[in-house]
Amino acid sequence: MKRLLSPVADAASLRLNQRKRRQSGARTMGQNSMTIDKQFRASFVRRWHTNPDLAQTVDTLAGHGGRVARIILKLWPDASRALLQWALVHDDGEAVVGDMPATTKGATVIHEQERASLDRIWPGLPDLTPSEYERLKFADRLDAYMWAHHHAPHTLTGDGWPECRRWVFAQAEALGVSVSVSV
Repeated sequence: MKRLLSPVADAASLRLNQRKRRQSGARTMGQNSMTIDKQFRASFVRRWHTNPDLAQTVDTLAGHGGRVARIILKLWPDASRALLQWALVHDDGEAVVGDMPATTKGATVIHEQERASLDRIWPGLPDLTPSEYERLKFADRLDAYMWAHHHAPHTLTGDGWPECRRWVFAQAEALGVSVSVSV
């Protein structure tokens, strides 16, 4: 039976083992990374800082990614591991380029920089099928709309939100989940 150590002892043991592995040339977190610092720090990037109505709501990439994954699991319980991985980390490239409004992200250079940053933070992410990509995009926008609806419902009559709402409902119907989505 394995002896349980205290959290402090476990942490000290983990640090010692990691130091030994580094000295021996072994990798501690897979072949592409020695630490999880970049992945951990990306989770703290704040969303909505460019939107005066939502900047004070303090949403992070970790919260957003978790909600996107939950939406996917609710709407598509048989979602692939790849889709759930992407749901959790799809915006982590913003740790380098910063959070930007969706209209700005469409710029090719910015999108390419964000994707390159995401690839550096999470090398080896699996490819998505076209239908998985559509599900991810839908869940991403649905989360944004639901966040605004919950935190600043007074904003939903302007600033692109009516168009977002129409897109969400049209896309839900196209994906066959219109009955499951009510915002």
